[in-house]
Amino acid sequence: MSTTNVPGGGFILGQITEGWSSDEKFLVEHQGEKHVLRYSNPSLGLRKTEEFRYLQNLNIRSDRIPKVIGSGFDEAVNKAWIRYQYIEGTPLEQIMDRFDSINQYRFGMEAGKVLKAIHSVEPTQSIDIFTKMTIKYRKKKNMYEESGLKEDFHEEIIAFLENNQSFLALRPSTFCHGDFHPGNMVIDPSGRLFVIDFNRWDIADPYEDFSRMISFGRRLSIPFCIGQLRGYFGVNGPSEHDFRLFLWYVSMDLAFGLLWARDFGSSEIEVHEQLKKQILGDFNHYRQVIPTWWKENEYDFEIR
Repeated sequence: MSTTNVPGGGFILGQITEGWSSDEKFLVEHQGEKHVLRYSNPSLGLRKTEEFRYLQNLNIRSDRIPKVIGSGFDEAVNKAWIRYQYIEGTPLEQIMDRFDSINQYRFGMEAGKVLKAIHSVEPTQSIDIFTKMTIKYRKKKNMYEESGLKEDFHEEIIAFLENNQSFLALRPSTFCHGDFHPGNMVIDPSGRLFVIDFNRWDIADPYEDFSRMISFGRRLSIPFCIGQLRGYFGVNGPSEHDFRLFLWYVSMDLAFGLLWARDFGSSEIEVHEQLKKQILGDFNHYRQVIPTWWKENEYDFEIR
């Protein structure tokens, strides 16, 4: 990657290597400001254009996501690109344990409010959630069966998915982050929370964006999760029906996560096993759909 002819102007300070994305990411300086430049496969050009337009809309609704600067196609490297404001700070998942439970709850409240703003962005098209998820479920189930994999409690998870799939009927579709968890949140030097990394955005059921909270968010901080739910739903939090849908989506990840984890070695397989144990324990092996950690009266106040 040349340090000259940078799309949008400026010069490259260095490459950013964190994260799971296949995108190439660079830190760029232009007129005294720092930006993140992401290069993607050329086939993703239209998707990056759509992402830019959605985030332009979202920038009007929330000041807690990076501003988008521009997007386009760089013929010199044959790649699509998008450019964002760079947020100085530290990923929340790396520093969550430095904060007391009240501040963890406060960050969760802020995250929930940002997520609500994300879901307020009107999609350019609506989709049939029930049909989309039925196709996805059948495809993954076939892949799992053909793989020959065997896991404890797999049939229990499958039974919950099939017995509760009807609850997806008539669900709304909206713009979603696609990977909403503390690893994609940054705390800036003044203590403000920002949500970053929208490269997995999707038009989906907004409740699908809660699956990472049930798994990764809960693993890091229960106060954060309670705050996120209150920030999104208000002081009373979600209903039993809402929790059932959250559980359906996280169970999709749980049922077929080993298909993904096995490609990344024993460490990711162990993470999958730990999450399975955690989630099945939180929901008493599907005997309840409200998790054991949800306490309606805990942190029963508004933090602004």
